[in-house]
Amino acid sequence: MKNKIIKMPKIPNMLYMGLLIMIIKVYANASSILIYNDNVDTLLSVVGIGCLALHCLTKKYNIKTIIIYTIFVLLGLISIIKMGNYNIFITVVTCLAIREESINKIINFIFKYECLFFVTHLIYALLRMVIINDSYAQVIYGVVRYDMGFGHPNRFSILLFNLLIMWIWLNFDRLQMLNIIIILAISLVSYMVTKTRTNEIALLIMLGLLSLYIYIPRALSRLFKIVSKYIVVILAGISMAASILYVNGGELFKVIDVIFSGRIRLGAYAYKNFGLTLLGRNLSNVVVKYDDIFRLKQFTFDNIYTDLCMQQGIIWLVTIILLFYKLNQLNNDKINFAIIAWTIYGITEVHGLNVYMLFPILLVSELFDKKQNIEKYVINKSNKLGENNDEKNLHIWL
Repeated sequence: MKNKIIKMPKIPNMLYMGLLIMIIKVYANASSILIYNDNVDTLLSVVGIGCLALHCLTKKYNIKTIIIYTIFVLLGLISIIKMGNYNIFITVVTCLAIREESINKIINFIFKYECLFFVTHLIYALLRMVIINDSYAQVIYGVVRYDMGFGHPNRFSILLFNLLIMWIWLNFDRLQMLNIIIILAISLVSYMVTKTRTNEIALLIMLGLLSLYIYIPRALSRLFKIVSKYIVVILAGISMAASILYVNGGELFKVIDVIFSGRIRLGAYAYKNFGLTLLGRNLSNVVVKYDDIFRLKQFTFDNIYTDLCMQQGIIWLVTIILLFYKLNQLNNDKINFAIIAWTIYGITEVHGLNVYMLFPILLVSELFDKKQNIEKYVINKSNKLGENNDEKNLHIWL
């Protein structure tokens, strides 16, 4: 038997060139051991966006599509002005550019190149550790954690989480318990290195759901449908309520804050000092004065819902809720699982707004796809569960 060689996907046009440039940008920016600076980051952002935009220009659009695209692009540009970074705009342009493309082909491309860069970077980090005694240890809240050259252990964890979730997406219809066990083993090794507790909890929840799905697909299909329909609203509401109640002296939430490694406290600090924002603002350079209430020495967001409400802009939270709700209407288990994975991870990190660090937002492009591409999901689900689906239940936007 001939040995199979893993072939990297080709780059046939400007779309895939743009995707590759964005992958390079994200991984280089995430690394603390590669030579990289803000000028190079901006250059890659502009060139990558340019490639994706040129691909968009090669397509034909009706008036309704043009109006919707214009609204999203303008909101993305406002985010650049308000936030001072390209993250949301890059996500917007990427989702618009991949319209009517094979979503599996796109995710496979991103998965393979991100996997290549992740493994290469990890090998490089280990070589530096052996040759020049590079240390990736950080003491965070008294715990020794390793970032493996990615600047922070949480960053290493989310990049790995994204790769695992992409692999699950690409192999969703043929998952077996052995696959779940292997992924679990990988996650446990990662936890031993990074000590990223919330990441591990999120992944254990996902693997638990998948294990049940393998044996009782009908029941879990219904569960995925119900949960993915409401979960963004529920978790956003809980996150904001916890932040407000913490400010107002809620002792219970101070106890829960310890479990969530200070994430409620961070949201409460932002709510008290800055309040809500509709279109966004930049809080990345906030100088914190230590006090007995919040006990913070520095500030960041570690919850995507408080980040959306108090930094990125409530407009984006509302947009995500509406788009995920529409995705839920496609009645596809794989899509609903991806939504659940994104929303649960959002409790612990803010990187879900970057499709190259957590991919499920890419799926909103399917709402703008042609009818026959959407129907594939319903047909596949019907074949798997032995059900008939009425085409009238399909809600196609464009």
